[in-house]
Amino acid sequence: MIKLIFSYHLFNRASYFSCVRSSFAVMSAGVVGDNETKLSKRAIKRLCRRRLHEAAKLDENERKLAKEKKQQRKADKAALHGQEELILSSFLAETEYYFENGLRKVYPYYYSFTAYAKGRWYGSRLVDVFAKEFQNYTIESCTRAVEAGTIQVNGKPTCANHIIKNGDFILNKVHRHELPVTADPLMILVNNEEYLVIDKPASIPIHPCGRYRHNSLIYILAKEHGFCNLRTIHRLDRLTSGLVIFCKSEAKTREMMRSIAKRNVEKEYLCQVEGQFPSGVIECDQPILALSQKYGVYKTDRNGKPSRTTFERIGCDGTISVVKCKPVTGRTHQIRVHLQYLGFPIINDPLYRGPEWGPHRGKGGDFGKTDEELIQDLMKVHSSSLYLDVQEDRDGDMLKSESSYNFDSKISDVTDSSKCLETLQQGIDEECPQTKRLKFNSESLEPSCSVATSGTDAVHEPNDAVMSKLDPSKLTTDENCRECKLKYQDPRPENLVMYLHAFRYKGPGWEFSTMLPKWATDIQMQKE
Repeated sequence: MIKLIFSYHLFNRASYFSCVRSSFAVMSAGVVGDNETKLSKRAIKRLCRRRLHEAAKLDENERKLAKEKKQQRKADKAALHGQEELILSSFLAETEYYFENGLRKVYPYYYSFTAYAKGRWYGSRLVDVFAKEFQNYTIESCTRAVEAGTIQVNGKPTCANHIIKNGDFILNKVHRHELPVTADPLMILVNNEEYLVIDKPASIPIHPCGRYRHNSLIYILAKEHGFCNLRTIHRLDRLTSGLVIFCKSEAKTREMMRSIAKRNVEKEYLCQVEGQFPSGVIECDQPILALSQKYGVYKTDRNGKPSRTTFERIGCDGTISVVKCKPVTGRTHQIRVHLQYLGFPIINDPLYRGPEWGPHRGKGGDFGKTDEELIQDLMKVHSSSLYLDVQEDRDGDMLKSESSYNFDSKISDVTDSSKCLETLQQGIDEECPQTKRLKFNSESLEPSCSVATSGTDAVHEPNDAVMSKLDPSKLTTDENCRECKLKYQDPRPENLVMYLHAFRYKGPGWEFSTMLPKWATDIQMQKE
């Protein structure tokens, strides 16, 4: 019999006829089987169908094993990418923190952005690429930067009309201004040989991204605690507070990532939403799709990725509800998007609760407009900065507002540094409702931790050396820096927090949880 090898994944029609053609080629070559009998074309077709049918009926255990191997490869890959950049002492020495008006601020410093030329840039002028790709540049401003020598190609000064080609290495040295974050101290919940578990205050991104580098969680931990090689296993949005788990070894990171990939980790969040949320357990399984990858905004859509979240009301006063959220999948902005779909957005969500989402504010996935119109409306609402008071530059021309020239500006505050080079840092210019006293079912809200802490690092309270005040002599300026010509305003407290808190994570053999968030500390804990 002719020996034919078929891959188990050749199930479609094209693959079937490819197998038939291959069989004909074997037959025409004069190959015969053990019984020295040639097969007819019809027999070969039957053989192909039988082999494909057998391949489609793979043993269930084999398919399960293949799925587990795929999950393991995915976890291993994620574990390698989870290791943050090694934060060298030279990085930490770039600048210093100072504290003012309840905010952690960073003195301006010089930083070099570098990148190899992308394929879509080939054949274009350097100034045209900067003006098109980076919203903080115009052709005129890029020309000035090239003439000043802050933009270089292949380590050498260049001209504005330089034509980008394959292999070009582009450097852009900027006078970097970071946005402030809250000065609230970090609470270290667990610090042992395997884990570092933090209760992250709202407004601090986990990774360097956009206008945040030294004001990111991993840099703060490195500068103030000496943790310079942490591995992230999950992430929170910048405005989300709560539990952040770091691993200290590659082996532990792989183990945790595999548990997450197999969905063996239970996640529990708390949030405060508008309206009287229904009692009982409510499940939302609407798929989630990126409305705009560029701006980091998402919506429910039948063509999106499968997503599932369960919600349970634990407190309500008739106009405001506190809800326990358990995301089964881990899509970006999943809880926020599902709450919007249900018609109960987070009470101070700067992105998913505004009227720009349509007359029903996105309830039921009804936006009443096209995706393009929705993006335009979102950009209009989020284009005015709450952090700047734009002043005239030295030539008398009005500078663009901060949000109008961000690198790859995103409306959202997602902290994924692989996607986010810049984020808009303000929400809707609207006062947030004051937290009201609510009645809670507190049975499931007891903090717990099944891993021993180190004892010495239970809570971090900044000392006098860390809580340094402004030193005007360290406020460097650069005549070619646009931001040096702008007058900054401090963000308002309501723009630094969103009432969404990562409360508890539980996996095989471990469990971590935090205390109740600050916006719930004055709430009387009672059964509903």
